[in-house]
Amino acid sequence: MRDAVAAMGREELEEEVYAARLGRERPAAVGDAFLGAATHELRTPLNAILGFTEVLLQGLSGPLNETQARQLQSVDREAKRLLGLVNEVLDYSKARAGALELGREAFDLGRAAAAAAAGMEAEAARRGLEFRIEAEEGACLAVGDARRAEQVTRHLV
Repeated sequence: MRDAVAAMGREELEEEVYAARLGRERPAAVGDAFLGAATHELRTPLNAILGFTEVLLQGLSGPLNETQARQLQSVDREAKRLLGLVNEVLDYSKARAGALELGREAFDLGRAAAAAAAGMEAEAARRGLEFRIEAEEGACLAVGDARRAEQVTRHLV
């Protein structure tokens, strides 16, 4: 192998390296583009599900009995959870493409942690566990991206 590399001219070697690099990068770029497109396509029907669920939960199409309301709340919660996952995949795709923008605003870190915990309490209860975050409001103010802080907290938990 070394003899073959030594026999190549600098230009030939650069072309070989470029071709090999392109061969590795192209599938990754195609995969990232697919993830970006797929997540956008998934968000449309999910938003429709969330919208119709909200209309039903507000009673705009007529009253619901207790069982129906509980079932729709479950649909709403799980659709929001799925939309969150889709958004995370989209964020991952943007991050790989170097296009992820982070917010820069003051926010309450305790509130972000509590928001992350709110989505996990139901899952913990289903597993027979108790889960809660106790944070004094305003005790930990931060500057950055509140949504990302919530996302990181969810992943840590």
